[in-house]
Amino acid sequence: MKKFMLSPLKEDKIQITINGKNYVLSRIVAIRDFHLADGTLIPAGKKGGYVEKEENLSQKGGSWVFEGCKVFGDAFVGDNAIMFGNTMAYGNALLLGHSQMYGNAKIFGKTIVKDYSRVYSNSVLGGKVRVGGTASVSNTEASHGKFVNAFYNYGLKNYYPEDDGTEIEF
Repeated sequence: MKKFMLSPLKEDKIQITINGKNYVLSRIVAIRDFHLADGTLIPAGKKGGYVEKEENLSQKGGSWVFEGCKVFGDAFVGDNAIMFGNTMAYGNALLLGHSQMYGNAKIFGKTIVKDYSRVYSNSVLGGKVRVGGTASVSNTEASHGKFVNAFYNYGLKNYYPEDDGTEIEF
């Protein structure tokens, strides 16, 4: 059973351009009551953030994209993952498990954020970055296996800094 739909209203659509490509995003609207993993009720009729297509957000589980967030391209938010604040996920990025994104964080490329990890503040993760376990990534830039900025973490797990474009895993 579906938990959300794309709003058909013109005022609930926005256009965003990334790397010269235009995306038209629609606001999501809950079509039935459901609960997030922490017990928070998302009531039918509640508007959320913006997605390009239904395939960007799972119709199952307690995943949700809150107002102010954007998911597009082939990015996917599933399981019990949530996005809030002013976050963006695009490209082939995945937000899974009980993970969270908030603040002004962005994930893109083939980045995977999973388990109970958090990506927040002004973090920008792209390329083949992997964040898992209970990692907390704040105010960090990591792309294509290279750290560019500061890193703050609780529970660092499997950090492999490579200069040849291979993945980094937290």
